Amino acid sequence: MIPYWARNALANLLVPRNLLVSRLDVSTLEMKLKDLPAELDGFTIAHVSDLHVGIATHWVPGWAREAAEAVRRANVDVVVNTGDFVWKDAPASKARAYAAKFIRAKPGVRSHANNLAILGNHDYYLTPEDRSILSAELHDSGIRVLTNEAVCVGRGSVGISFVGLTDEEDSFERGICALQTSAHPRVALVHMPDLVEKIPHGAADLVLAGHTHGGQITLPYLEQRIVRYGCGSNYVDGLVTINDMPVYINRGLGYTGLPIRLRARPEVALIRLIR
Repeated sequence: MIPYWARNALANLLVPRNLLVSRLDVSTLEMKLKDLPAELDGFTIAHVSDLHVGIATHWVPGWAREAAEAVRRANVDVVVNTGDFVWKDAPASKARAYAAKFIRAKPGVRSHANNLAILGNHDYYLTPEDRSILSAELHDSGIRVLTNEAVCVGRGSVGISFVGLTDEEDSFERGICALQTSAHPRVALVHMPDLVEKIPHGAADLVLAGHTHGGQITLPYLEQRIVRYGCGSNYVDGLVTINDMPVYINRGLGYTGLPIRLRARPEVALIRLIR
């Protein structure tokens, strides 16, 4: 087995640095949810995705610090990460260091209560042992990883049900049951937006997804074809409707394949729920 330092040196040699770096988009949007309790009016979600922390020293989301600062300034109620923490076989501790930049701490509240995540397809490319280590690192940093399960994030006497869903696990049907039986409002977290096609119509009030990077390297009028070819997805980015549910697809912060972004700026999203 090639030692870590040797793989890191090789990756640094072969991968170009900072090609076509784009500026960060801090996307802000208001989502009107039916029957949102008055106490939850203005509840704000920071949506982070696709850090893709790699083995090479420079293969990291270059906009992480700026994005984390935007989350801090927004004073959000909850931070969610919709997966792909790693690229290839990066050490879990390195992924943890970048994910932890976004942790939202509240006095007297355990951070796991309002820092949530799911794993993405690249995280599932890891061996079961390495994936378990990644989940443990994220948990130890203060992030709760939801695997086909629900949790309520409260404000005052009411709360929002967040449900993490993945069909990479045999427990997917359990996750659907958790979604359908959770109290409204319901926010589902998925990595691939196409997974929403497997969710019963209207089961979630809002779905947050990642995976596509908005194409990462795109050309005018070819975005959908590029995403379909590169990611196997029928959806590109932004707000779409799938199965009668609003789905926000985050372009993410990292790279996949090549450290290049063209016409697909990295993104952190601040989503404010309103009545």
